[in-house]
Amino acid sequence: MSSPIQPPLTVETVDGTTSGRPITKIKVTNGDLTISGSTATIDTSGGGGGGGGTVTSVGTSQAFITITNPTTTPSISIGNASGAATGVLTASDFNTFDAKQDAITLTTTGTSGAATFTAGTLNIPQYSGTTGTVTSITAGDGLSGGTITSTGTISIPTQGGLSAGSYTNTDITVDARGIITAISNGSGGGITFPIEADSGSEASPSYSFSSDTNTGMYLESSDVLAFVEGGTTRMAIGRSNDVQLETRLRIASAFGSSTTAPAIATTNDLNTGISFAVGGNSDTLSLINGGTETLRFGASGEILIGGTAAGTAGQVLTSGGASAAVSWTTVSGGITFPIEADSGSNSAPSYSFSADTDTGMYLAGASNIGIVAAGNSYLSIGSLGAVQFDRKALFNVASASFPNGFATDTNTGFFQAAADTLSISNAGTERFRFGSAGELLIGGTVAGTAGQVLTSGGAGTNVTWSDASGGGGGLSGVLPQTGSTSENQYNLGTTAPWGMGGNDASASMATMTQPFAFPFIAPETGTVSAIGLNVVSSASQNAYVAIYSQDSDNLPSTRLGYASINLGSTGDVYQTTITGTISLTAGTQYWYSINSDVSASATLKAVQYTDGLPNLGMGSAITTNGIAIKDNSATSNAVPPASFTASFVYQNWNRVQVGIKY
Repeated sequence: MSSPIQPPLTVETVDGTTSGRPITKIKVTNGDLTISGSTATIDTSGGGGGGGGTVTSVGTSQAFITITNPTTTPSISIGNASGAATGVLTASDFNTFDAKQDAITLTTTGTSGAATFTAGTLNIPQYSGTTGTVTSITAGDGLSGGTITSTGTISIPTQGGLSAGSYTNTDITVDARGIITAISNGSGGGITFPIEADSGSEASPSYSFSSDTNTGMYLESSDVLAFVEGGTTRMAIGRSNDVQLETRLRIASAFGSSTTAPAIATTNDLNTGISFAVGGNSDTLSLINGGTETLRFGASGEILIGGTAAGTAGQVLTSGGASAAVSWTTVSGGITFPIEADSGSNSAPSYSFSADTDTGMYLAGASNIGIVAAGNSYLSIGSLGAVQFDRKALFNVASASFPNGFATDTNTGFFQAAADTLSISNAGTERFRFGSAGELLIGGTVAGTAGQVLTSGGAGTNVTWSDASGGGGGLSGVLPQTGSTSENQYNLGTTAPWGMGGNDASASMATMTQPFAFPFIAPETGTVSAIGLNVVSSASQNAYVAIYSQDSDNLPSTRLGYASINLGSTGDVYQTTITGTISLTAGTQYWYSINSDVSASATLKAVQYTDGLPNLGMGSAITTNGIAIKDNSATSNAVPPASFTASFVYQNWNRVQVGIKY
């Protein structure tokens, strides 16, 4: 003590509270007591021993301990342990170490085969042979790090870098000793091709479905693949080298009405064949050539050229020549159309043949045409809104000898002889070909000449292309032939229907000072090369003959061309010099006009009109004899005007007979 303590003594606690009890003695242990005036302070921060101190140096003899700043503020760290150094064991290293300690479960299932190791279980089969007692077990054969207990329990850690875990579609490598040396996720299983099944049968096809075991595919016979539905064969591939349908053919409406991709086509020409209900026209069948509808068989049995042109009553199907489409053409005389028969039956069809009366066509029902042979229905047109085969049909695309035809007659049917064509074969011979331009070629090559018509040769004889009335392709009533007989000549004054019912008469040119126009229907497609008149009584004058197109009101409109014909001699007079180009289209109505260049009195051959003759039927002033249109505003005795634009006067007049040549 530095000085005696004199009462009274005050003791101040840490929290500043003063206790009032009397204290006569203070002992200090492990601390310092200092006196300042009348205040004694006890300092215990120096630790025991009665005094404190400061660390000035820290060291270590262990290599794995590192000391930074080994003086008053040292930092001590210990490194991680490794295979070559002592240190701290990290958590991940501990997990690795702990995983290596998992025990292997030993099983002895089986009596043969290699040992296996799966999911920590080592299976060693109990091989047959001499039994005995294991006296020693070693961890040889490449195994390392394992333990063997005195009771024979073997504990082997993961070998060869194998990692514990779950594997999918596992690929495992095992060496000759049965030791697993590698394991990894595999690429999955699969089917080994080819898949081969037994032949199967119609009732139980080899390849079918769990929900429908009698529907599928089977081997009908050697090299014949058959498809069945409900235990019944519907199609066979390879039978007689063909695809054979065992039932009628139906094509879904979604795929049957295209012109660019017809429902029935050949593999080497996909835009040529047969389509159904083109353009939404139900109950129709169309022939497609090169992506274009060439012909359509309508719901009423009509044939529409180009899909729309049905012609008019009484017209005939006329060849346009090589590489030209057929057309409907009006002829004088012949059969009156439409041809109508009673309904008939399958045993006695309405349209048949004298040599075979139960083969042909009849009305099978409302809007339903039936095609029969030997009293059996083979084809229905219009039934169920489609063209329907009523018997099995055989299709192939080979040749005339093996066309698309019928199972009972494999060399008769249709096929493709050339691109964009469709051919019909009978008994292995090509009879008809529909060419790429729509022409019809008999025997595959004969297209006929322009204006000819298809003519029957009678029973057992081929049809032919023939002149409609003989003699150079002309029609009855033409002006007499002049020049080559190969030229097609027509008398416009006697063409149907305007020239039918009249009698021969004469017309004077003296009163034809202004053009008189008469309608006619072009009998042929082509360009007019000559225009002629028949002069009954000559005069020193010329006749102007012009040909006009017609407007939307069916009246003469634009002049196509004209000829000036000298009337100084009698008989047939033709003029080959034509001003303008007169190109006509068969089946289209045009107008021809005639007037004189002077008021002379030549007389021309004409058709005298009677009350029984069809009149033009135009205007309130028309009578049964109103058969001409006169342009009364045209210049008199002058070239016919370029167009009929003046007011019209409808007048009775005999129709002058005008001949044209193509």
